[in-house]
Amino acid sequence: MFGTFRFVLAMMVVHSHYTGGGLTGPVAVFGFFCLSGHLMTRIVNETYSDGLSGYLRYLGNRALRIYPAYYVAAAFAAGVLLLWPVAAQTAAGWYMFPEGWLQSITIIGLQPRSPILVVPAWSLHVELIYYVLIGAILGRFRLLTVLWFVFALATPVVVLLLRGFSFEWLYFSPYGSSIAFATGAMVYQFREKLPAISPILAIIACCVLIFLGLKMSVTFAGAGGMHLSIIVTAVAIVGLKDTATRRWDSALGDLAYPVFLMHIPCRAAMYGLLGRSNVWIDLAAIATTIALSCLIVALVERPLSVIRAKLRSPESAASRWIMAWRQS
Repeated sequence: MFGTFRFVLAMMVVHSHYTGGGLTGPVAVFGFFCLSGHLMTRIVNETYSDGLSGYLRYLGNRALRIYPAYYVAAAFAAGVLLLWPVAAQTAAGWYMFPEGWLQSITIIGLQPRSPILVVPAWSLHVELIYYVLIGAILGRFRLLTVLWFVFALATPVVVLLLRGFSFEWLYFSPYGSSIAFATGAMVYQFREKLPAISPILAIIACCVLIFLGLKMSVTFAGAGGMHLSIIVTAVAIVGLKDTATRRWDSALGDLAYPVFLMHIPCRAAMYGLLGRSNVWIDLAAIATTIALSCLIVALVERPLSVIRAKLRSPESAASRWIMAWRQS
């Protein structure tokens, strides 16, 4: 049921941005990071374990997963910003045309709380860093994963002791969020030694995660509360990792990423069309977000899934091309 879990996390981000209160968004982003650490470690060991060829196919698959939908969202966000610039500023304070386009095109280097078309895309910058590192080395060997986990756990402790409370550093920097990815990777590496957890307990853990996001203070989050959310996410992953994937679960999982990308420009569009914020306009924005996300899945994600499926196979044309390139 990872698909449903991802959709719940995406809706937590929507809640955070639409209400402007609580830490549901940051808690959900750390949940995404932890889940990504687990899934990326699993696929590099089970699907892309054939050396350089596997690594390059893995990177190609990740690029097809991240960039096409992102470019669609960025184009839509730019159109909304041109039509309703004031509404865009109202929907999110940093929703504006970026100062440098290279970062917006590559995603690498996108920063939070700076001019940006797709406001939550700064987290994709962090994700891409760990996609590369997990696939290259951090997720390949259990010992390296353990060393990474120890270092990632010690780093925020040392920084907080030396610099004091810093939620900004803990949440936004790749160094502070490293422990979330490392925890997910550890769940995979030690999956056979972990106790069995009922899916019901995993669902309870998901509810606890939502509660933490709603009730956690920024002070508590910076003092260790964000790490508590990682532990709860890890419990959910352990309980859900062996559950069967059903069609509705897969469908919800497919919607999670487009919803994550589209919810702010959709809200700005509703402001521009219908007026200032109220609960009905926000509900219209959510409905629009889900409708456009369905279109992205149908017109972008599903056609590309054919190519991505071929990349998973060591016998694919891409794999043969890589082998020929290495031998040339």
